Amino acid sequence: MILRKLFFLLFVVSSLGAQSYQYIFPKPETEYHRKGCNIILRFGEKINNIDRITATEKFLIRGSKSGIHKADVIISTDEYTLIADPINDFTEGETVFVSFDGGIRTDNGVLLPSVEFSFTIAQNEIPKEKFLRYEFNRRDSINGISENRLELDLKESNLGSANTIQSINGIVVPSDYPEVKIEINKNPAPGYIYMNNWGGTPYIMILDGDGTPLFYRKMPSRARDFKIQSTGEMTYRLAEGYDKFFGMDSGFNVIREYTCGSYGTDEHELILQSNGNALMIALEWRQIDMSKLVPNGKTNATVVGNHIVEVDKNNNIVFEWRCWDNYKITDAIGIDLTASYIDYIHANAIDIDKDGNLLVSARHLSEITKINRTTGEMIWRLGGPGNKNNQFTYVNDSFNGPSWQHDIRSVGNNHYTIFDNGNFHNPKISRAVEYVIDEANKTASLVWEYKDQKKYYTSWMGNAQRLPNGNTLICWADGSLPKVSEVTPSGEKVYQLDFVEKYHCYRAFKFNSLGKASIPYLTAESYTDRIRLIFNKFGDRDVASYDIYAGKSENSLIKIGNTKELYFETESLDNNNDYYFAVKAIYSSGNSSEFSNKEKVFVRFIAPGTNMLLNGDFSSGKDNWVFQTFEQANANLIITSNNEAFINVSNSGSSDWNIELIQKNISVVKGKKYHFQYDAAAGDSRVFYPRITRDGGNYDDYSRIGAVALGKTKKTFTHVFTMNYESDFKARLIFQCGGYNPSILIDNVIFKEDDFADADEDYNILPDSFGLIGNYPNPFNPNTIIKYSLPSYGTVRLSIYNLLGEMITEKLLTHSSGGIYEYNFNGVKFASGIYIATIERLSGNFENTRLSKLKMILIK
Repeated sequence: MILRKLFFLLFVVSSLGAQSYQYIFPKPETEYHRKGCNIILRFGEKINNIDRITATEKFLIRGSKSGIHKADVIISTDEYTLIADPINDFTEGETVFVSFDGGIRTDNGVLLPSVEFSFTIAQNEIPKEKFLRYEFNRRDSINGISENRLELDLKESNLGSANTIQSINGIVVPSDYPEVKIEINKNPAPGYIYMNNWGGTPYIMILDGDGTPLFYRKMPSRARDFKIQSTGEMTYRLAEGYDKFFGMDSGFNVIREYTCGSYGTDEHELILQSNGNALMIALEWRQIDMSKLVPNGKTNATVVGNHIVEVDKNNNIVFEWRCWDNYKITDAIGIDLTASYIDYIHANAIDIDKDGNLLVSARHLSEITKINRTTGEMIWRLGGPGNKNNQFTYVNDSFNGPSWQHDIRSVGNNHYTIFDNGNFHNPKISRAVEYVIDEANKTASLVWEYKDQKKYYTSWMGNAQRLPNGNTLICWADGSLPKVSEVTPSGEKVYQLDFVEKYHCYRAFKFNSLGKASIPYLTAESYTDRIRLIFNKFGDRDVASYDIYAGKSENSLIKIGNTKELYFETESLDNNNDYYFAVKAIYSSGNSSEFSNKEKVFVRFIAPGTNMLLNGDFSSGKDNWVFQTFEQANANLIITSNNEAFINVSNSGSSDWNIELIQKNISVVKGKKYHFQYDAAAGDSRVFYPRITRDGGNYDDYSRIGAVALGKTKKTFTHVFTMNYESDFKARLIFQCGGYNPSILIDNVIFKEDDFADADEDYNILPDSFGLIGNYPNPFNPNTIIKYSLPSYGTVRLSIYNLLGEMITEKLLTHSSGGIYEYNFNGVKFASGIYIATIERLSGNFENTRLSKLKMILIK
């Protein structure tokens, strides 16, 4: 106790006894820790029988500013790790002193030693909620989720129109199911394809070699990384609104959720272990003065860090390898370190090497790092072109290593496979590679690679999986390329699969296991004249038929039919009511399964040309509408005495999606034409974004309207578009009103099936002012559409500048009449950063009365 008192009274910064422990977190004398960080101790002996109250009394935790901290002590489910969770957060910028008095016996009777150490709490901690949605939107802009897809030709589906029952080799599928095509099938390795789609309605799916869906599930948000873990559990991740991974058993039941605690849970990787623990990549955002690190750096740049964390069965962090302690920000390759937002690592894969240590792929460092699983020390660093910390000499590799790679995997005997995206190779080409590592002589020998004859290049995502027969399954990821190729060791391509439409796929895998559903899976499609139910008890060959149930309450379902088919349609329902639907599988014995999942559907049968919206004129106040704000935005929805929606904006936030007015559960069917009309005005000149999109994200913008200019005079706006995506029966109509401070008035909103328009067109009346409206998308890579308005004929100069004031592009644009026009700016030759667009009149009978400048963000 005398030593503990001296420790705190004299503020001695030390790490006494630390060497006796396998692992200590925070690492002694390190900086930039979170206010809510835990204390973790691992001695290497089981401690399952330790008394928690006694262990709690052994801890003394003191902040130099906040004083003594009480903590809850947890024994991890791995039975080896002691976690002290302080009840109150520490204070920014303070030093924290920890003393653990020891003297407690492990399960084997060994005394835990005393330990004392200190660490420092970071300044300006940024909560994860501030950037999680921005991170998803930013990555969409980087990778062009929906933008790329629409620039490519949409293929004719073999599934037929929404009015026909759609099936693949006898398996009925929903109308928005992402159909695949098999391009090569020459005796590939046995197994089933596990994959997901990005673009269209998100699904996870298991496919037979001929493309037959053996399992599918529609996801509420974009999914990725659907696979079978070494434990036998199936896992996948959901993006917007979820921020977590999910685990399923062999019956396709969700049995567990995986998160990184108070950190953001990165989308790239989940690795399960036999003891129930899980490895993931954690996201943490820091405000850092980059001017101290690089010329022209921002004094308050937001830097996103990636930590490798291990969590136990209760999602308690039991191991944490922090990027701040190991990777320098200035080691990033191809990243603009003068930007406001810096993703300097972009970790995208974890694997457990055959010796039990960890492998990490750090994409923006072009590096594979091997980490000691017990201590957290780096064992070696394998870097590609431009990497400052590479410890190896490459043998037989003309590219000298991977560039902005994905998917490091250990395949045994110091052999490793990598999907090398090749962003900075010359020429740019993607490849699957295999290296053998000689740790003693520090050589990395290329012993196998596959580069497609067509020189495939994908700048993002992808993976390479070594199969049991020696073949390699490669996912090329990008919508412009095949999704799956399987090649032999000699490089012969024996299998190739792609989506019919140009969807992306993060990773694809082949496994020999296939589950059997414990209950049927049900989807419901709400058409304007009927409800269609589609169901399947996947993998169960004993199903003879299905009983169909419906009701206005989830707990009062009644049987309405039976069928031997995998679908059922009904019109005998009360209109303008919520209904719940479910099915039961009936076996050949006459017994039945439990209920399927229950699907809630709003039944709205209407004739073509009728407004699909409820309360579109706001005569019933705010009913049927959802109003929401994000980040710093401050606004409220007021219904005026004239039954108008008035969005009173105090702080618009920085992005269009920071303020939203929404109506959900709208049906839009592929191939049909729709009419979107509303009245709108603003307190001053500004733009806003009316859209019909998939619910849960902007990555599928069906209407593609872009920015609409508003003025003080209320006007009627009409947009007509054809639904070119797969049908969506739960779409949303959304007015995105952030980014500009003038308040907005909206009224008489109509959305209906349009049977009279001859062509897609925008019926907006002639603008009454001149200027820039906005650009879409923003951020962008590499293309963005700049919109501007002219009240009459004339010539204008459109100029684009970098932040140094240097003009990089200038265009003279002449128009014979007024209207809203577009200019496609391509930033492929320019670096990531902020660019300013300006427009000025050179001739024409109008004045510069609109916005003269526009901020655009290019992120590569």
